[in-house]
Amino acid sequence: MSESLSSPLERQTPISVRAVSVGLILSVTVSFWGQYAADRLGYDPTYAQLPACLILPFLILVIGPNLLFKAFRPTGGLTRGELIAIFAMGWVASMVPDRAMTRYLMAVVTTPYYFGSPENQWPEKFFDYLPDWLVLGDENGAATGFFEGIGSDTPIPWHDWVVPLFWWCSAVAALLWIGACIIVMLRKQWIEHDRLRFPLGEVALHLTGEADPNEPDQPPFFETKM
Repeated sequence: MSESLSSPLERQTPISVRAVSVGLILSVTVSFWGQYAADRLGYDPTYAQLPACLILPFLILVIGPNLLFKAFRPTGGLTRGELIAIFAMGWVASMVPDRAMTRYLMAVVTTPYYFGSPENQWPEKFFDYLPDWLVLGDENGAATGFFEGIGSDTPIPWHDWVVPLFWWCSAVAALLWIGACIIVMLRKQWIEHDRLRFPLGEVALHLTGEADPNEPDQPPFFETKM
């Protein structure tokens, strides 16, 4: 066990400049495709714990070119640690912009003043309790413009968006940081003592792993008959 953990493959640092650069490109692609497909094409590739908008770009933009590069220069491609780091960045990018966070967050920020009306009595019942820095106001038509659109010659009222987005993004960042800290604290118990399998994580290992370390030709994912 100790020998396997101290192998050269495991000692490689997964976070490198090129890994972060490729991960950022993948993250932007995943985020854009997921939102475009959901809003324009009528299907939601982000609706899964392991979404299609991550797997397909990862295979096409990362794994495929990396295998081709290794075919001509075996020692110059991305390492397994770098591939896992890239996959993790894309995984986060695929979840945050849609169902996992942003879709619900934008509903909370934008809907109160737009849907408030005398019929539902929202203004009388709870508008006095809504802080100005928490939700998007409609004094300048910001909430209405979000739902109904604005003219091409009308500038986006960013000054109305900055304050609520800043505080909500700060809360989300704090929540993600707390979650990451909890994972770090529980990692040893989960992995070394409970030996949890993490089935979704094994997908990344099969996509990035090497069937034979002595012949790192392709990941085991491409060698299975499934």
